[in-house]
Amino acid sequence: MEYLSRNLKTLKQEKIFHYHPMCSRLDITHLSFVDDLLLFVRGDATSVELMHVRFHTFSVTSGLKANLAKSSIYYGGVSLEVQQEIQQNLGYSQGSPPFRYLGITLDTKKLSVMQWEPLIDKIVARISSWTTNKLSYAAITKACWELTNKKDKLWIKWIHSDYIKDQIFANMEASKQASWMIRKLFGTKGNMDSISSSHGNQGTIIKQVYLKLLGELPKVTWKGLMYQNQERPKATFIMWVQLHGRLLTADRLKN
Repeated sequence: MEYLSRNLKTLKQEKIFHYHPMCSRLDITHLSFVDDLLLFVRGDATSVELMHVRFHTFSVTSGLKANLAKSSIYYGGVSLEVQQEIQQNLGYSQGSPPFRYLGITLDTKKLSVMQWEPLIDKIVARISSWTTNKLSYAAITKACWELTNKKDKLWIKWIHSDYIKDQIFANMEASKQASWMIRKLFGTKGNMDSISSSHGNQGTIIKQVYLKLLGELPKVTWKGLMYQNQERPKATFIMWVQLHGRLLTADRLKN
């Protein structure tokens, strides 16, 4: 897929090629997940043909071909004549939006609240415990660090294009019209002070922020008993419970 991505990026050099109107700002031509591929292009025969040539080159080189029985073309705002021309050139079946992909409804029009509900329920279920999960806050802070130091990911390009633009992320506030997630990212950027600029590893970044959120904790005297202990896992676990004063002995069970 990396070869296909590089091949599709060369479309930008073709003067007669046109991006999909909603994708031109970020130079998006495709999205892929596992063995699924979504291609985006303006609905004119020339642009579609140029993209198909790139995909055909990829298929010949890699041996990976599109399954015609599971592949469809979806149009939005394209005349019937152009649709027929494209269908004749490519041979794929024509689909009609809306359709579902990875559990999300995709459509050329604005989705209704009812169509968004399945996705909203999943997001709410995932973030409902964030207020008590320090590790998740650390992960959000890591995302803020990436916004400042990396610009090669699609979601980072999108936030820079729509929200940050030419401003400095560390000095700006999210607009009230921004989504909950965007406001959360902007509100967490204060924790970036705890990240050492000399460490770029993602695991290290999360660890730094997580330890800062935990605060200063007293060091226990029994650390040497727990780590590098060769006893059975069950015995080690019982000892750990006992050291925390949580072992249910007979006198505690009575109480």
